[in-house]
Amino acid sequence: MSHAAHLTAREAEIIRILKAPGPHAGKFVVVGGYAVNALTSHRFSVDCDIVVSEKDAKLSINLLCQTVRCL
Repeated sequence: MSHAAHLTAREAEIIRILKAPGPHAGKFVVVGGYAVNALTSHRFSVDCDIVVSEKDAKLSINLLCQTVRCL
């Protein structure tokens, strides 16, 4: 897989994970590079930064672990 294809696949996976929790998820906000991408021109980012409220932290961690393989 080329480097560009790898980055495109990684971005698609991050977007899939953000959409996966559905209506049962707590509230969260995307910050950093992906937030910038949503509002302006595309910017390279290797990670996705999210912020959740302390109240929703445990729920968010559990949903994330159901969506991706947790160690």
